[in-house]
Amino acid sequence: MRVKAPKLSDTSNSKGELIMTDKMMEGRIFLKTRKADVNVEKMLNAIQMEAEQHGIMAEEALIDRGNSRDLDRDCIGELLDTLLSEDVQALIVMQVGDITDDIHDLVQFMLDAEACGVAVYSMDLDFRKWNNPGRYKSEENLSDEGDN
Repeated sequence: MRVKAPKLSDTSNSKGELIMTDKMMEGRIFLKTRKADVNVEKMLNAIQMEAEQHGIMAEEALIDRGNSRDLDRDCIGELLDTLLSEDVQALIVMQVGDITDDIHDLVQFMLDAEACGVAVYSMDLDFRKWNNPGRYKSEENLSDEGDN
């Protein structure tokens, strides 16, 4: 389900400094949750605030309320369509495992996102960019490092 993320009251960071919105990256939020709408709104607000502090304007969110973590689900198809058809430079997730729980599929998704110019940021990594998915390309690296 695609939703408009709630508008924040201002565009300042935690130090009260104004963030220049014309220089911000365009982002989308992908949230996998089955929580109540009121809790989803709180999560989206927190993600938006963190994103803005990192120079990302994320005004739309795609909410996946399903049970599956398979990459071949409708919500991921919609997410990929969005990343390919819109001017998006950043994807924000709570954790990269929300995209898929299969490491091979996750690496391919990350490589595809990177090829489209989309950086993936994860809230559970202190909003760090998920870097260098190419290091997982070989089977040897997938079995050794993929579960970390």
